[in-house]
Amino acid sequence: MRVVELSNHPSTLLAEAAAPRLAAEAQAQREWQHANADRQQRIERLRRARSGARSSGRSGAWLRASLKLAFIAVVGAPSPPGPIPPSDREQATAAGVRGEDSALAALCQRLGDDWRALSGYRNRGGEVDLLLLGPRGVFAVEIKNNSATIVCHGDHWIYEKYDKYNNLVDKGTIRDRNGRSPSQQLNEPADRLASTLVPHCPELWIERVVLLCHPRGWVDFRRSSKLTVAVANEVDHVLELIAQSDVRLTSDTVAQLQEAIVADHRRHNRRPAGRR
Repeated sequence: MRVVELSNHPSTLLAEAAAPRLAAEAQAQREWQHANADRQQRIERLRRARSGARSSGRSGAWLRASLKLAFIAVVGAPSPPGPIPPSDREQATAAGVRGEDSALAALCQRLGDDWRALSGYRNRGGEVDLLLLGPRGVFAVEIKNNSATIVCHGDHWIYEKYDKYNNLVDKGTIRDRNGRSPSQQLNEPADRLASTLVPHCPELWIERVVLLCHPRGWVDFRRSSKLTVAVANEVDHVLELIAQSDVRLTSDTVAQLQEAIVADHRRHNRRPAGRR
């Protein structure tokens, strides 16, 4: 499968999450270097003072300088700062990036060269992690790395976390910064893209799949209802949906769709004139 990277929003989010930690580490490194420089300068001053006291026969001054130098030697140089542990936000973002990379790698191994994976497509409705284009149609895939049991009722997504004794310890709603559930995050940009692709393939329907890539994350279908997207608990489920598709697209149509998607992404992500 050929991969086309349109944008890399997860890596951008990871860099933003890591920025405070990296800045703090850099500041600690500068402070350590400054402290070492101050220590060395103090040692040089004391050595000069001791030498001058010896040559002028001032035994008291020589003794004071010698004691201070001995104290500095006993205390030793300040230890270099150690690494700062990543924040919860950074760890969660990194896990999400690893999940997306793992899912993409697995799909690349299983889908042939007649398939394309467009990563990071964005329009006014939002971003789609992966757009899979091939002879069996177009699949919009949203990848989530939730370590929880998930129950879906339409576009309302609930996560549940249990301890090792199967006691419920945490529960809440899954939504992004704009209050959208994963299905809404996927459907909104996919709907806009579908209308864009109508001139190229009038009867095309974009299949929408939310893929849960965390080994301890899964949807409880028995308690879920009225799903507005397909949900896959593993990559194999995505491949099953592809295999079951009744769509048949020629290689020329796939190429035209790819060109249209890339152009639409660039149009929506073009920076206004005068901005850098």
